[in-house]
Amino acid sequence: LTERQRSLQEIYDRLSLSQYELKGLLSLPQGTNLALLSPSVSQEKAYQPILAGDVSAQEWQALKSRPEMREDILQKNIALDDIRREVIKTFPGGELLFSYNRDGNQFLQQGDWTIFSASIAQNILNIFTLPFRYSAAKDKATLADAKRQALSAAILAQVHIARQRLGNSEKVYKNSVRSSKVLRHRSGTALAAKETGFSSGYDSLITRMDGQIDLLRSQMAMADLQDSYAAMVGTLGGRLSESGGVR
Repeated sequence: LTERQRSLQEIYDRLSLSQYELKGLLSLPQGTNLALLSPSVSQEKAYQPILAGDVSAQEWQALKSRPEMREDILQKNIALDDIRREVIKTFPGGELLFSYNRDGNQFLQQGDWTIFSASIAQNILNIFTLPFRYSAAKDKATLADAKRQALSAAILAQVHIARQRLGNSEKVYKNSVRSSKVLRHRSGTALAAKETGFSSGYDSLITRMDGQIDLLRSQMAMADLQDSYAAMVGTLGGRLSESGGVR
């Protein structure tokens, strides 16, 4: 009996801390009373399409949808533009001038004339510093590409880890559901035995406590499963809808 009381106290301590954490995430006062609702059948099974989905497709989805990946691709494109910009800066600037002039002075032999000129100018410093500027811009592009590859590898690893965690959470939850069914059957048998006088009240109490402990553990397993599902959705770069699906 003492061992079962200790188990109940440990579960209560964990749930009470989770309540404070949830209120903090929701930006609610700690004195707020929360009413938690059990997930619907569709919400309970919302994770199943992910586990049944193709891993390669999920990897590609994560690479396309994660905002940090899009940011790294943008930085890579900016670095490539910098290379082209440094090369273009070395080209000399050209200037063309064409003008038509007319003067009404009668003493001039020709009162109409045109002027055309062309000039090319360039800062000599841009020419001499081109190799250094080009090398710096190329190194920047190489670094951006290396960062993108490292981020890609990290995202792919996160997809596999999150999927494995989701699968493990599903197994724990299903085992807890099966265990709850067995204990409910045992509790009913113990209650019937008590009513017929074949069992003591102590045995019935122990059975009910075991059933309550297993029920709480089953609910905690469902919470862990939902947390793993949310983490998997975040890893894929998606968002959860009100129905529990991915959008």
